[in-house]
Amino acid sequence: MEKPINLAIKYHQENPQFSLRSVAEHFSVSRATLQRQVKAPLKAKGDKNTNKNLSDIEEKAVCAYINRLDRINMSIRPEFVRDAANAILKEQQSTATPLNNIVTIGPH
Repeated sequence: MEKPINLAIKYHQENPQFSLRSVAEHFSVSRATLQRQVKAPLKAKGDKNTNKNLSDIEEKAVCAYINRLDRINMSIRPEFVRDAANAILKEQQSTATPLNNIVTIGPH
């Protein structure tokens, strides 16, 4: 059996003439929850994060860098990690990319 919120979303998609408020009331769900789910549906468990700048391999490279710093007893500071990630991102970019369009991580 489907959850009431999913039924309400499906009903609203099939009947857009009804307001979210009336659909929420009819299915006894929170109007705010219904509105949030209609505007930006939750990702499925298997969906990958699309807001990633580094690939999995590049993330592992940053982790290896952190481990290397730790092995030589050097304090691992956030700016070291950020600079390492930004160096990787800078290498990815085309030489034709304007400097102000290069993707970076953290404060600029």
